[in-house]
Amino acid sequence: MKSMGNFEDLEKEVIEKGLCTHCGACISACPDYNIKWGLDDRPRRDKAKGMCENCTECYDCCHRVQGHFINNKINKLIFNRDQNEDESFGIYKEVVAARAKDKEIIKISQDGGVVSAIGLYLLDKQLVDGIITTGKDQYWKPVSDVVTNREELLNSAGTKYYIAPVLKMLKDGIIDMELDRLAVIGLPCQIRSARYLQQRETDLSYAITYYIGLFCTQNYEYKNLSEAIEKKGLKMNDVNKMDVKNGAFHTYVNGTQLKIPLKETKTWVPDFCKYCDDYTAEYADISIGSQGSDEGWSTVIIRSEGGRNLFTELIKANYIEIKKIDDYKIIDTNSNKKHQNVLKIAI
Repeated sequence: MKSMGNFEDLEKEVIEKGLCTHCGACISACPDYNIKWGLDDRPRRDKAKGMCENCTECYDCCHRVQGHFINNKINKLIFNRDQNEDESFGIYKEVVAARAKDKEIIKISQDGGVVSAIGLYLLDKQLVDGIITTGKDQYWKPVSDVVTNREELLNSAGTKYYIAPVLKMLKDGIIDMELDRLAVIGLPCQIRSARYLQQRETDLSYAITYYIGLFCTQNYEYKNLSEAIEKKGLKMNDVNKMDVKNGAFHTYVNGTQLKIPLKETKTWVPDFCKYCDDYTAEYADISIGSQGSDEGWSTVIIRSEGGRNLFTELIKANYIEIKKIDDYKIIDTNSNKKHQNVLKIAI
C-alpha cells in the first residue's frame, strides 16, 4: 500500500480518472477544513494551505487509491474470515423478506420501509445519536444529512438515483453536532469507504456503530435524469417517487407515471459506477434492497453478528415483520452480472 500522497495525487490518481465515488471521506479526513464539495459534484481544494504541505490524510483515507481497499482484509475485520468462492454476494448469515409495521413508514416507503424502520429503532432506543443518510432538496437532488429524530428520518425516505457525499457528514456530526454514536446508511461504495476508514482507525471512524447498506445496480447523473424528466413535461419539484423495475426507470408525479426504458439511460451513468462490482453492499452489517421480494416487501441480507443482533431486536420490538424467501437466485444473478461487467482495473 502506498503511504504517501497529497490532494494533487488524489486528483491525478482518482478524481480525474473518474474513479472517485463521491463518498466525501476526504472532506471529513481533512484536519484543516481545506477540502470542500464543489458545485461540479467533486471534491475541491482551491490551493494548498495550512497543514496541507506535509499532510496526506485525504489521500490515505481514500478507498479508491490503488492498493488501499483489500477485500480479504476488510472481510476479516468485519466477519473474522475471508469470503468463500460460492458467496457471490458477500458473506452473510441469513436472507429474508421484511417490511415495517409503522403505518406512516409504509405510506412513504420505497418498498418495505425496512431502512426507515431500522433507523427509527436506533433512534428510539438511543442506540445512536444520529444517522448519516441521504436526503433530497425540493428538486429531488440528493443531499447528505445527519438526522436525529423521527421527522428528519422520514423526510429522508425514498430512493434517489444520484449520489451525495454522505461521509463528509462525519465531521459535521461528530465535531459540529457533538454526536458520539452514528449509523451510516449508504450505497455499496459508501459502505466500502466507511469500512476502509474503520480499518485505518481514523479519528472519526470510531463513531460509526452501524453500517446499513443499500442494493445498487448503478446511479445516474442528476443533470441527465432531471433533464429527461422535465423534457416529458414533468417538474422535478413535483416528483413523488422514483424507482427502477421491469427494465425501465419510473417517475411518479401526482398519479402520473413516466416510464423511460433503461436502454435510454445508459449515457446517464457516471464513470465511477462502471468500476463498481458490489451490488448488495457486501460489507454492511445489514444490506437492504427490493429484488427477490414481493411487492411491498424488502429483501434483507443479514451479514455481521451485530447486524443479526439488531435485526432480532427489531422483530422482538415489533418494528418489522418478516417472511421466508425461498428463492433468491435473482440476487445471485445480479451480483454475478455486476462482478462480470465491471471494467477491469487494479484498485
